[in-house]
Amino acid sequence: MAAEAGPGWKPVGWNGICLNVPVHWEVSHLGTLHLQLDDGSGPTLELKWRRLSRQFSLERHLKRLSRQFRHAGGVEFRERSSVPEEWRTALNSFTAKAFTWSDARTRGEGVLLFCPICGTATLLQFSYRLESPAPRLADEVIRSFRDHSDTGMVTWRLFGLHAEVPEDLRLEGHRFSPGHYELRFAKGRETLKLSRWGPADVILRGRDLRCWFLATREEGRSGSRIHPREVEYRGQVALEGESRPGSGAPSRLWALFSRKDRYGRLRIWCGGRDNQIMGVEMGGPRWPDEVLFEEICGHYEVDSGRELPGEEP
Repeated sequence: MAAEAGPGWKPVGWNGICLNVPVHWEVSHLGTLHLQLDDGSGPTLELKWRRLSRQFSLERHLKRLSRQFRHAGGVEFRERSSVPEEWRTALNSFTAKAFTWSDARTRGEGVLLFCPICGTATLLQFSYRLESPAPRLADEVIRSFRDHSDTGMVTWRLFGLHAEVPEDLRLEGHRFSPGHYELRFAKGRETLKLSRWGPADVILRGRDLRCWFLATREEGRSGSRIHPREVEYRGQVALEGESRPGSGAPSRLWALFSRKDRYGRLRIWCGGRDNQIMGVEMGGPRWPDEVLFEEICGHYEVDSGRELPGEEP
């Protein structure tokens, strides 16, 4: 997890990396292992990273990066003799190579990192317009950067959402559409889906959660075969449901191999004052771990003070 974000800063967490950025920086491009943030007038930070099973050669990759810049034309690329002094303490656990570049309108600086603990190689590069003085925002971003967790849980913190997910669950897909956010994870045949719908008052249109859920499932937008019941969660009316294979031993054995006859558990609740509907669904060939299910639900929330776009999908 990144260091606590101070006033004027916000945390970002995506697929193993965490850092703090200024509140006015927004994600403009999102990939499985790629983030680009803009400051309102253009790109200001780009990150690319990858977990490697072998030693990473910073020198070889830096040469490749230099060729890419020079092939673009009109770009001057320089390797720095050492990492900037302002970054050294924050990066002392990494192997690092720093660089700068400039063209007719923009200049930039960046660093290639390799973490010997988790085997992650990361490229961070900052862009500045030549006509504007560069505030030393990069220093704080670098100081907050983390590429692995010490708790076994990975922080996902983006677009106003906050989740903690076991590190052995891999991202299978994501969706960030107005009114509907979704993150899908898997480990073998074990699956986890985190959903967010909003604004809740617009989505529900006066219906209760159960009527809304059953209607969306009938429309083919939910995909869940679970029949939910009403419960209380976080002081609000919530939905909870489960699905199990047949009770006989052959049915339980078949669940270990079948992609359709599976165990599943679902919880859906309203985020109260946040006016969002939150959903967690776990499934697999075995009954989902009760403690883990509660832990994931307990950490899944709307980030306080983070703006969430929210029209109905």
